Amino acid sequence: GRNIGQFYVWDHAGFSDEGNWLLYDENGEIFDVTERSKTNADKKFIGNAVPDVILAWNNQFQIGNFDISAYFRSWIGHDVFNMTNMYYGLVLEGQGRNVLVENYQEQRHITGEKELSDFWIEKGDFLKLDVLSVGYSFDLNSDSYLKNLRVTATGRNLFVLTGYSGIDPEVNINGLDPGFEWYDTYPATRTFMLGLQATF
Repeated sequence: GRNIGQFYVWDHAGFSDEGNWLLYDENGEIFDVTERSKTNADKKFIGNAVPDVILAWNNQFQIGNFDISAYFRSWIGHDVFNMTNMYYGLVLEGQGRNVLVENYQEQRHITGEKELSDFWIEKGDFLKLDVLSVGYSFDLNSDSYLKNLRVTATGRNLFVLTGYSGIDPEVNINGLDPGFEWYDTYPATRTFMLGLQATF
């Protein structure tokens, strides 16, 4: 009876003075997880991993001898569960594990072990420039040994505009667990290529 893609998690209510997790129970009351066990009945359907809109724009144009093509993509209106932050964003004493540098101070006040709650859910809207290609065709004399000469420069994965703090807001939205950016995600590489096309 719910929309496909919603997260079924506990509702975060803040932290105690000691840094313990506070959650809302099924009646909307706040409780400390160290004082009362959470139950599945306390969980709620929160957010949605499926974008409201998926956009793509491919544009090609020519200016003089230059030709330019760009391919943009965007997802709007979806949420992402940041598993990387959940697993590597807490500084817990005695754990001796790596912590994300941006969260080393920001989340240092949290002393309790991670909780599967909406604390880790973020807006995932993004705009990506997947491919940008610039080419230049040289003007050659009709009696030249070369008939055509064109050089190109292409860049892939050039930039992502997003407010999401994780690695990549474009996550899997299929199957039984859509919307999770898993903690073993590897960043997409930015690549550059040069090309030369000649006709004799």
